Amino acid sequence: MKGLTACAILFLLIPVPSLCQNTDSIAIRKYYQENSILWLGSGKYYKNEMAYPLRRLKTEMSGSPDALFEFKKYRKQETFAKIGFAAGTGLIVASFFERRRHYSTSSYIYAGVAVVAVSIPLHLGANKHLGRAVWYYNRDILLR
Repeated sequence: MKGLTACAILFLLIPVPSLCQNTDSIAIRKYYQENSILWLGSGKYYKNEMAYPLRRLKTEMSGSPDALFEFKKYRKQETFAKIGFAAGTGLIVASFFERRRHYSTSSYIYAGVAVVAVSIPLHLGANKHLGRAVWYYNRDILLR
């Protein structure tokens, strides 16, 4: 009985690692939560629970070379996608105003649909580059 009581007291005196947190790990977690970026696929990103437009993201990425490289790829590909979408839409709209309703009207529509169809994968690829850039930035924040 005395041995069981001694074992119970000894077991209660052993600190449980999950209940004891290092103050350094708390400070690191707080630093990461304040400086990490969350992008949910829209036209804005979140940092420290505040929303910012994507055009401001380039200044954030300047501290991480990998993130800045991927962000530049995103901007280039997104620009091509926007130009392609605008050109394709313009061709489709121009087909409605075409006076001659035969061969040229259908060719405008086909060309417009083809250009828009090419711009969609460019936009999706650009979003992948932006997601990678945010990941690299958050990785570098954690490694600092």
